[in-house]
Amino acid sequence: MSCNQIIYKYYERGLMSSLLLFFSNEKLQKSDKKTIGYLIVIALFGFTGVLGINVALEGLPISLLSIIGLIGPCISLLISFFILKEKMLIRQWVGIALCLASSFLLLLN
Repeated sequence: MSCNQIIYKYYERGLMSSLLLFFSNEKLQKSDKKTIGYLIVIALFGFTGVLGINVALEGLPISLLSIIGLIGPCISLLISFFILKEKMLIRQWVGIALCLASSFLLLLN
C-alpha cells in the first residue's frame, strides 16, 4: 500500500468519525463557533501527529522515535505554558529539564 493510500484511508476514517460525533451530539451542534474552531484545530493537529508518527516509522530508526515519543509530554507542557498561559509548578519545570536532559544524553549514545 502506498503512502498516499494510507493518508487517504486515515483521512477518510477521521472525517467520517468526526462527522458522526458532531451530528450525534446535541451539545456540539448548539456550541458556539469558537468551540467548534478549537475542535477542528485539535482534530487537525491530532491527525497530523498520528500521520507523522506513522510515516516516521517507515524511515527512522526506532531508537530515535522512542526519544521523540518520550519528549511528547514536555512539549505539551511547554505549549500549554506559552500558548495557553497556564501556570506551571517548580516540579513541572524540573521534570521538563530532566526530560530534555535525558533525551539529549540518549541522543549522544
